Amino acid sequence: MPEETVTAQPTPVAPQPTSVVEAQAPKKSGPKLLILALLTLVIVVVAAIGIGAYLMLSKTAKPVAKETAVVPVAVSQAGVAASGVHVANKVLKIGFIPKLKNIGYMDSCAKGAAEAAKELGAEVTYDGPTQADANLQIPFIQKWIDQNYDVIAVSANDPDILAPILKQALAKGIKVVTWDADVDPSARQFFVNQATYDGVGFALVDNLVKEIGSTGSIGILTASLTDKNQNMWLESIKKRIAQNYPNLKIAVILPGQHGQTANVDTRKMLQMYPEIKGIIVPESESFPIAAKVVEDLGLKGKVAVIGLTTPLSIKEYVMDGTVKSVVLWKTEDLGYLTVYTAKALVDGTLKPGDTSIEAGRLGKKVVTGDQVLLGDPFVFTKDNIGNFNF
Repeated sequence: MPEETVTAQPTPVAPQPTSVVEAQAPKKSGPKLLILALLTLVIVVVAAIGIGAYLMLSKTAKPVAKETAVVPVAVSQAGVAASGVHVANKVLKIGFIPKLKNIGYMDSCAKGAAEAAKELGAEVTYDGPTQADANLQIPFIQKWIDQNYDVIAVSANDPDILAPILKQALAKGIKVVTWDADVDPSARQFFVNQATYDGVGFALVDNLVKEIGSTGSIGILTASLTDKNQNMWLESIKKRIAQNYPNLKIAVILPGQHGQTANVDTRKMLQMYPEIKGIIVPESESFPIAAKVVEDLGLKGKVAVIGLTTPLSIKEYVMDGTVKSVVLWKTEDLGYLTVYTAKALVDGTLKPGDTSIEAGRLGKKVVTGDQVLLGDPFVFTKDNIGNFNF
């Protein structure tokens, strides 16, 4: 700021006397004039000090308007403050992507996610492809990155294909969680697991053995050969058989491609291996199709079928005896827990090393490493399947 100068105003000059008589002051008034002069001097000095102080302050002080106009970017709960990096929204925004839409299992998970979002005052967008293809999931994730979402929650069709795009989200400061099916751990922060892999795999084998005994041949109809959760469940199935039922043999493993080839593959399996006593189907779309094939071929009571799916999709085959047991979890609870996990991650109440999380009506849930566990698998039978409407 250029230095300000103040020009002193000339002291007014008293009018000159018009006669000798007016110019002559009485001698006795001298002290009064002296006092008046001193008072005038004091006033001038005080005024000068005040003006100097004002000028000094005006040079150093910043205008209030300019000071309040500069708003620093705050470090957001959902990211690091920097240009082009995520800053939290006023309302928590979560992108919730399934393997594919318009199937009962995934849509029921979304219903639970919506319930949790309502409780937490969050906004959940449920969207995804209509085919189980990881490459088709990428545009949805990219859109949510571009739209500055706080959290992306994904059920992955492939653990490796989605890793690069999810790492982009993490680099921007967006939180990433997986649910139902995981990705490479370096591409997300937590995995919301419906149960431990061993919990699911062991339950499938144990319940099948209750029907067919511990000897003989079985077949497995999986979803695909790239789904991480499918492959982990397969490893647990094999481990349980090797440890507890060494006389039970896996004759064949075929991919049902999320129901797309389940009919053909089930028929192929039974034709190629007629000695098969049971089929394990750890995939929600293929399980009812495999049950129908067994029924259509007149093999009800001869070939057991067990798997993972929602109660409504398999209920008719349970009630007519084609299927004795259905292993699953409460799918709405999985979506519900995923949204609570997302909120806790953004709030900072879920951190690496934590051993539990508070999840609304579900209460306290166990956290093991980087996995949030929904709980033990649930077994639906003819006695209880009518109590569930999903």
